[in-house]
Amino acid sequence: MRAKYLEIPINTVVDSGTIELVIPSTASAGIASGTNAAAVTNELNDAAVDFVALGVVVGDIAYNVTAATQAACTAVATNKLTFATDLFDAGGETFAVRKLNQLNAVATFTTRKVRVGDIVKNTTASTQTTVAALINETSLTLTADIFNSSTLFNDNFTIEAPATEVYDNGKSFLTSLTVGDVYENTTQNFSELVSVIIDDFRFRCSSAVGAIGDAFNVFDSTVASTYLIQMDQIVLAQRFSAEQTTIQLNTVANSTITIDHSDQGSGRAVAIAIQDAMKRGYIGVNMPDPPGPSTARVQMPIFEGSVITVESVSAA
Repeated sequence: MRAKYLEIPINTVVDSGTIELVIPSTASAGIASGTNAAAVTNELNDAAVDFVALGVVVGDIAYNVTAATQAACTAVATNKLTFATDLFDAGGETFAVRKLNQLNAVATFTTRKVRVGDIVKNTTASTQTTVAALINETSLTLTADIFNSSTLFNDNFTIEAPATEVYDNGKSFLTSLTVGDVYENTTQNFSELVSVIIDDFRFRCSSAVGAIGDAFNVFDSTVASTYLIQMDQIVLAQRFSAEQTTIQLNTVANSTITIDHSDQGSGRAVAIAIQDAMKRGYIGVNMPDPPGPSTARVQMPIFEGSVITVESVSAA
């Protein structure tokens, strides 16, 4: 035997977490709200609300929340809105005003790093669209008007990242990750390469990354350490599953070493790679003669885009 040790390359976990919603379930809101002062034909009057200062324009939608009705504004004054129909005919009704293709909410859109292209889901109406622009912390422009219920102005909504992006609030991906690192979805057992690090809270892969709530690890693309196994203790290396390979040892405890790896190098391929490395170790291919008792190592090859970790060493 020319080699004493089989050397297994080990990748390091550089980050881990859970795929999160960019904005968890929240109720939408109007840009203005209050109480109609009195019944005046085709008008809404509220001396406490400056509609012009709030940005209300012709075409924006006013809701009579009390009566669950709505109409578009035909004229806007400081404390008064006018409509083509008699929307507020009783006096004392509560109201709200919203803008077309806009989402307003008591939210933190900029703090949580909402981005153009994120998916907005109106969970009340089961409709969705995407973010067209960020206005400020509490307002977004949408590519379609999905908050257009005839009776409600406060539908619930969520916002999530596109299918190829991982979002995890509070992370520091710009610091912890490198393009080419390996993303592993541990809930669904698949892996992808990190292609773009967008900001501290999100990164992108070339394919879909999984579902909201899925757990994940990200491994360094380079081998950070190695795991040594004494060659004369190895009895058998075999595929356990698509993402696990086991090595049986002839030690006193008859230990089994379980190796985790991404599915880009299937269990069969990893087992064959270990067997081939052992053959090279036995015959000394590309290895210098050691001067004394053998301390030489033979390394299992690294699979591009794959990660290798030793999960456990246990007695059989």
